[in-house]
Amino acid sequence: MFLTGGLKSLLPHVLRRIIRCNKLSISNTSGMAEGYKQANIVILHKSLADDFEKFCRANDGPLPLLYRSKPGDWNCPSLSSDSDIRTDCLQYRMYEHGACTGSLKSLKEYSEQLKDMVTFYLGCSFSFEKAVQNSGIPIRNVEQKRNVSMYKTAVPCYSISTFHCNLVVTMRPIPESKLESAALATSELKEAHGAPIHIGDPGLLGIQDLSKPDYGDSVQLHSGDIPVFWACGVTGIEAIINCRAPLAFTHSPGCMFITDLKNDNVRVRSSGEVPQVHCISQDPLHYSIVSAEAARKIKTLETLIGIDPGK
Repeated sequence: MFLTGGLKSLLPHVLRRIIRCNKLSISNTSGMAEGYKQANIVILHKSLADDFEKFCRANDGPLPLLYRSKPGDWNCPSLSSDSDIRTDCLQYRMYEHGACTGSLKSLKEYSEQLKDMVTFYLGCSFSFEKAVQNSGIPIRNVEQKRNVSMYKTAVPCYSISTFHCNLVVTMRPIPESKLESAALATSELKEAHGAPIHIGDPGLLGIQDLSKPDYGDSVQLHSGDIPVFWACGVTGIEAIINCRAPLAFTHSPGCMFITDLKNDNVRVRSSGEVPQVHCISQDPLHYSIVSAEAARKIKTLETLIGIDPGK
């Protein structure tokens, strides 16, 4: 067995080999292979692959497509060396006609079926955790040794053919003084979902109780923390459930595929593009993210609106 504290510094190919041998007793990959991209996994029959890719393209916030395999291909050369998608996630789920019918440590026993199936590798917010920590922001679920909290929302995704579902989000408690830093750290990391999609009252997304996540673990907020929500690749699992495909496989939420790609493709922004976070409502609590240039224009408009033209 391996001590979990050392996993964050191991290289991805080493971690994949350890996972492949079932030598880890942990429940998720949050905090592992710091600075490297992790991926959600959806595996479905080749007859559904084109429509699912269109669904991902139409909903690229929650489903940023990193790689699509050919039917029967178990590796992903553009993302990793020496990988086998049948064994390299901590845990998998099997779905039959929309129902989860099993949790699996390996998909090798389904190798014959997988010959006619296509694997989709989709971006994951675990990829941005190191960038967030480098900005001096705590990752509460890592501190608490828990999986990230994931919630179904009332926000519909764009439907394609038989693929339809509502958006799933992750929630991370962020100190109020660090909200802008969190937006800045993640906004350019589009393959890890980018900037938060909501900051504040979860009820505005249709989430009734933060202590009861639909996936993952409940994470405790500290005094002064604000709930911050990012789009989540588990949206793809909801789409698979609603599609009711005869057979499909996914990663188990939080048990990601770890790639060899570093999360360092950040574009240099002009000063006007830098995100700012502003509180726009106290009840319900709601913060908005705007660019510095947009904030300047809004302030100018507010000034003009306040001028009495009769004077």
